[in-house]
Amino acid sequence: FLGDQPIIQNYTTLGQIPTYCMNAVLAIEDPKFLEHRGVSYRGIARAAISNLLGRHRQGGSTITQQLVKNYFLSAEKTLRRKAIEFFMSLILETQQSKDQILETYLNIIYMGQNGTFQVRGFPAAALYYFQKSVDNLELSDCALLAAVLNSPGLFNPFKHQKKTELRRNLVLEKMKENGMITEADSKLASTQSLPMARTSLAIETAPYYVDAAKKQLIKNNIELLGSKVFKGLSLKSQKFAQDAVIKHLTYLENNNPKIKSLKQKNSILESSLLSADNATGLITTIVGGRNYGLTQFNRAMDARRQVGSIIKPFVYLAALIENSDKYNSVAIIKDEKFSHKYDGQIWSPDNYNNKYYGDVPFYFALIHSLNAATAKIALDIGLESVISTIEKLGATSKLAPVPSISLGSSELSPLEILETYMSLAKLGEHTETSFVRFVTNEEGQALFEFKPR
Repeated sequence: FLGDQPIIQNYTTLGQIPTYCMNAVLAIEDPKFLEHRGVSYRGIARAAISNLLGRHRQGGSTITQQLVKNYFLSAEKTLRRKAIEFFMSLILETQQSKDQILETYLNIIYMGQNGTFQVRGFPAAALYYFQKSVDNLELSDCALLAAVLNSPGLFNPFKHQKKTELRRNLVLEKMKENGMITEADSKLASTQSLPMARTSLAIETAPYYVDAAKKQLIKNNIELLGSKVFKGLSLKSQKFAQDAVIKHLTYLENNNPKIKSLKQKNSILESSLLSADNATGLITTIVGGRNYGLTQFNRAMDARRQVGSIIKPFVYLAALIENSDKYNSVAIIKDEKFSHKYDGQIWSPDNYNNKYYGDVPFYFALIHSLNAATAKIALDIGLESVISTIEKLGATSKLAPVPSISLGSSELSPLEILETYMSLAKLGEHTETSFVRFVTNEEGQALFEFKPR
């Protein structure tokens, strides 16, 4: 994490970064980098005159100043911040070598947004934009990255091909002017095509997971800045889950007439998915919606929906706990049409297809999800007993004691349902779930550790 933002970063020594990449950055950002002592007075004067004359606004920052701003300060545009940046740059140049400054800069500079992750540094950007390791980048690749760092939003090759190509070619021209490449090199590199948007990498399929982990850490007052976070995420399972959700949503939109009609009216069907390792309580997979880029609302965590028949096992469990003398697996239950009066209302639950079976064994009523039989059991043992059982197993939402609760009228989150079913699988022992295994600070000291029972 950088601040409270999750980042993709792969710190690499300067010797592993191609000379083309270093020269591309120097050519477009700071040609006098090896000569100045942290700040460029000529550059500051040139930028000030240009801005005062109302021309295209220019920055006079050196690479050292950009490093100070990105590493130590904020991006606020105030004279105070600029003054601090100015003096810190002078100090930094007395403490660090040019190689150390350039190495750090190339590893921490913001290079774009990959879902919920910030892409930081050339090594991470090489993988994101080209699916290459940084040491395999060619001249045209390096020129493109040097173009992107000026404004990753404006010069995004996946979204603004023409603008980005012009900026890359400007970098190549500057490199040629500074004697870093030949004219032939520049011409050849300028003909290379830009990378196209591609299928997400496995690490990118989990933005909702990262979002949930971040919220968990903030809730536990864990310092995110500089922290290393080890999660319970299974990348393989996450990829399968993401694909499964999209595949099934597409199937429903193409084959269900009602859903197909809603889609044509721009009403988008959504979904969520959660899974966990029952032995540890670690969440392994989370899909909070079909596209994090369109909406960051995490349905797996924050959405509450009527849960329907998946609540019924807890009604039967409550019956076995509260009245074991009357209820067991083969106790006879009446499955028949009935009406129940409460608070001036009459409630009459219907079975699916209005089919009733009469006298049935307890287990039969559960297996076939019979509404009438289930409702009779709930009313017999008391709705408060049903609610108490559900809460003991992990539900935290307020449940109203109305008869329809036995058939799933209450609204719970997918996370609550996951926890209650995990408790059921552990023979009634409720254990909390976690997205995070442990967290260490920059010195390797433990800040948080999830200890499952």
